[in-house]
Amino acid sequence: MHRHHCFLFLAILLSFWGFAVQAFDVRDFGAVGDGVADDTVAIQTAMNQCAGEQTFCLAGHSVLPSWGGHGGHGGGGEVFFPAGTYRITRPLVFSERRVTFRGEPGATIVAEQSHDIFYFGAAFRIVFENLRLVGGRIQLNFFTNNGDMAMLRLEGCTFENASLENIRAFNLKAEDEWRGIPPYLVDWEDPVRPGLAVNPEAEATTALFPNSTLFAIVGCKFRGSNVFLNGGSDVLVIEDTEFERQGGTVTPFPMTTNWNLARVKAHFIGTAEEAKACQAWFVSKGDLSVENCVFSMEGCEVTNAGSCAMPLLLSGSMAGYKNNTVRIRNSRFDLQGAPLVRFKAGTLSGILAVEGNVNLSATPSKAVDFEQIPTLEEIETKIRYQPYNELPLATQLKWRIADNQGFDETVPEVFTPFLHAPLPASDVAAASVQRVDFQQEFTGKTLRPEFVDGVAVEDALREVFAQASPGDRVVLPGQRFDVRETIYVPGGVEIVAEGTALFWALDDELTCFFRTTQPGDLVFRNLCFYGGATAVNLAVPGGTAVFKNCGFLNQSLAGIYAMNSPEKLLVADSVFFTCGGLQTNAAHSEIRRNWVCNCPQMDERGFFVCNGGEMLAEYNLFVPILPRVNIGTFRPEENSQYLPNGNNLRWFDGNDARLHLNANRIGGEFNGMTPVYLSGESASLLFEGAYCWFGNAYTRHCMVYCRDLPKAILLRDIVFNAEKLARGVPYNIMVRDVSTGRDLPTQILPCAQATCITMYDDIAP
Repeated sequence: MHRHHCFLFLAILLSFWGFAVQAFDVRDFGAVGDGVADDTVAIQTAMNQCAGEQTFCLAGHSVLPSWGGHGGHGGGGEVFFPAGTYRITRPLVFSERRVTFRGEPGATIVAEQSHDIFYFGAAFRIVFENLRLVGGRIQLNFFTNNGDMAMLRLEGCTFENASLENIRAFNLKAEDEWRGIPPYLVDWEDPVRPGLAVNPEAEATTALFPNSTLFAIVGCKFRGSNVFLNGGSDVLVIEDTEFERQGGTVTPFPMTTNWNLARVKAHFIGTAEEAKACQAWFVSKGDLSVENCVFSMEGCEVTNAGSCAMPLLLSGSMAGYKNNTVRIRNSRFDLQGAPLVRFKAGTLSGILAVEGNVNLSATPSKAVDFEQIPTLEEIETKIRYQPYNELPLATQLKWRIADNQGFDETVPEVFTPFLHAPLPASDVAAASVQRVDFQQEFTGKTLRPEFVDGVAVEDALREVFAQASPGDRVVLPGQRFDVRETIYVPGGVEIVAEGTALFWALDDELTCFFRTTQPGDLVFRNLCFYGGATAVNLAVPGGTAVFKNCGFLNQSLAGIYAMNSPEKLLVADSVFFTCGGLQTNAAHSEIRRNWVCNCPQMDERGFFVCNGGEMLAEYNLFVPILPRVNIGTFRPEENSQYLPNGNNLRWFDGNDARLHLNANRIGGEFNGMTPVYLSGESASLLFEGAYCWFGNAYTRHCMVYCRDLPKAILLRDIVFNAEKLARGVPYNIMVRDVSTGRDLPTQILPCAQATCITMYDDIAP
């Protein structure tokens, strides 16, 4: 997304092709599921039907006719697989924007290893839940064409025995033009038997196309394949997932862009020869990044068996380093004596943080190893920060290697000046926010509203909610619902759509779509909201609220308003294109794996606002659009008024709250936003593991803006890229001088501590 400098925010475009019914059960289209019959045509027919039953809101559009637009969401059904084994004999093809695939326990798709199982020719919002894929060449092959606000999610799935790759998720770029090249050409002459032909242009191209996608793999299992995942995304998140492989001579994870792994288990049984051929578990394509890269591993366990001495991470082959961070923390390894990180000759990482890891093997291992140890002169002249090589930048190496058990932490003497100490463990613990359990069981009745002509949507939902008791599930079809009035929701229920339900505000003055009326835990899943001041108002104190796979578009205040003291709140796997995401005073809130963009009408406020309590935000992808700036030229609109030190528009507000930001990709390519605003003397912040564009000529140029002196600010393992600042250099922290009413840039506060931060300033002439 960050390379598309040609957005025209002229309108909100709406296109729709009818209304979806309930989930599209593949057996209703002729699938047998006995493992013998050929179910290809039946499944393809169900997919085609689901593709034709979509509503979609597209926010903004590009002058490039081949590109789908800046972002959006919509309504649509899901393809459902009852328990059974479904045999396919050629690839299943999907070329529309969005689809959900869901399986019952035991639902399996099997294929011959000579062809792909699924090919997505315009992947924008694709969800797989609880499916098992066996065989095939590439099991999931995604081409997104860099479609902005694209989201892919695999949850509770199993991938076994692909002959080439379980998942491919990267794009190729045409030479000398901004155009993605699909891997296949699709022939739709026979819609139930679409033909795939290898695109010769793709075969002849090696230039990677940055993938503006948030890709989440959660609670999955991978077994027996050569390559588990080839590619990456602007934010790739792999959580609570297991990988197991026996033998093979191909790198398990060829990487591009940003990878975040948490609580992952990976096991490789192989020989010394196989380990040498594979090179490492994770190997970069070319460089450690396409442009920017964060490789983050936390709470994982990676083990080699047999005589397989194989490193965890191997850098690419491109000389120098870019805006990258490698952080490997609090994980356990048995690499049979191989190092955690090995740098090829002539390559480095800007930030390297190896901390709190345990070597499970009796064989000693190095934390960091080098094919060739450079001299200081080589570091300063050849192996240097590449994108702004023409500028006289100082060497941007910030390394921390500490508190590892069973690893040799020593590095060559030439790197000693670049080593940084860890932050005090007690201070980090005091500022951290830990995840909590949001698992909720809804084992009561399943209720389905009856939507008929002549009956308002609000009336149909009121009737079904009147029948609902705590523990019940209200199931909606994936379609568009036009809403004129607020709908009151009882406590203790789950509201879920088969696919995604799109709620559309017909009244510009609509306060909110859903408002709670009773205490009790609530889940909102697979719902999208367009318009209104807010989408959901949690107006009753207490309880837990979960928002999963939701969309919030064009709310003028906030997508979620929760200012009546809920106990816990989770927002995950959702899309925001609003004037605000969340306002809450919840005791505990979490913001995870969301694709976030602000409407250009948003001005002078925070997007996620935490008033008291604590908030954890991790693995989110943020892209800002500043008000009063022409997106095409990146210059102020005529007669615009700016604050002396830039716009006070920010992603997070912590008002006497504890904020913990971990491994987020915080964009600034469309004129930036300040990441964090703190107010109140009891506020604290732990900000870590991010790639962040935080400023240019029209923003405040700082990581953290403070109205008051907060309790604590802890910063670590962050790349900050200042993007052509027109006025001086960026500062870490900015404080308001209450006596003069002015912003005072400063890098030193008594409450602030930092380690391993790199700051790049491409100063405009």
